[in-house]
Amino acid sequence: MQQIQAIKPTGPAKTSAKRDAILEAAVELFLEVGYGAASINTLIAHVGGSKATVYAHFENKERLFEAVVDEVLSEVSTAMSGIDLAGFGLRDGLQYVGEHLLHLVTSKRHIDLARLVIAEAQRFPEIGRIYYDHGPALAYKGLSVFLLEHSNGEGSFRVTDEDTAAAWFASMLIHRSFLERLCIGTEPPSSRQIEVKVEAVVTAFLDMYRLRATMKSEGGYPCD
Repeated sequence: MQQIQAIKPTGPAKTSAKRDAILEAAVELFLEVGYGAASINTLIAHVGGSKATVYAHFENKERLFEAVVDEVLSEVSTAMSGIDLAGFGLRDGLQYVGEHLLHLVTSKRHIDLARLVIAEAQRFPEIGRIYYDHGPALAYKGLSVFLLEHSNGEGSFRVTDEDTAAAWFASMLIHRSFLERLCIGTEPPSSRQIEVKVEAVVTAFLDMYRLRATMKSEGGYPCD
């Protein structure tokens, strides 16, 4: 882990810069040694200051890890809430969100974070909950809202259970690429590969739900 260079602004900027420096060092530390082995003392040795300084910005180790998760998964919140998805059409919105999610899920920092959580969540259940609530759950919720808003709106697309539909879309999109990166260390897909894959998944997903909507309207598919 590299030594963080000293930052010497003043006033509110100094407070913000110090917090940012602590957070970036914490990201590196947690991903390098894991949650259990990471200590506030080790963090201080790299970023400077004192325990009081760290705790002034982050209440405890758990809250610090929560901030680390938010930092690594920041693209999720950007994709799901930082942009007004209501301004997108159904296909374009799914393509936009899908590309952001697949970039994030296959990124090195996310893979490192996922390995940390998988390895240590049994001993530290709180980190599993933090990861889930600040990552997958946020993505599912944003997708659910978006799909419900567009149900019946375009080409007979209809969902009766937007949460299940969101989970299906995310699973079709992410599952294989994530497991290949996580388990066998494949290279992350290029931007073009991501674009092509997301386009194929969006098309398959919309075709499936439009078919379901058509069959239900014709009485050929049992209602959920």
